Amino acid sequence: MEFSISSASLLKGIMDVSKAIPTKTALPILENFLFVLKDNILEITASDQELTLRTSIEVTNSVSDGSIAVPARQLIDLLKNLPDQPIEIKTSGSNAAEGSFECIWNSGNSSHPFPPPTTLKSKARRTTRSRQVSRHTLCVKESAVPYTPLRTMR
Repeated sequence: MEFSISSASLLKGIMDVSKAIPTKTALPILENFLFVLKDNILEITASDQELTLRTSIEVTNSVSDGSIAVPARQLIDLLKNLPDQPIEIKTSGSNAAEGSFECIWNSGNSSHPFPPPTTLKSKARRTTRSRQVSRHTLCVKESAVPYTPLRTMR
């Protein structure tokens, strides 16, 4: 499964169904959104076994159809902190046990106005390495529990 979508559209869609995500559950799969992509339509489902909410969103640049369960709280937190921009969502793996979810977005920041590091005049010197990161990636392996978000390298 691979497609592009506006972060604002995806946030609105997941917020519409997030009311069905339980805070505590005996079934960990219920702490996820179910994403099903078919014919450029992303169907998002959330359930607590008593209440099931579903919404559909049109996506762009759909490469392949598929489905995956995505950790709800982490995705909500991520999208709330992103400005409205196109994001790419990809899944990989031949089956659900080996699958992973990848969300890619542009940071929108350039390293050019960033001031150069200062040098120390004493004998003890520190060297700093800088690396421009223009894209960020959130990866979730289906079998990885608990989930820990990736951090930007410094």
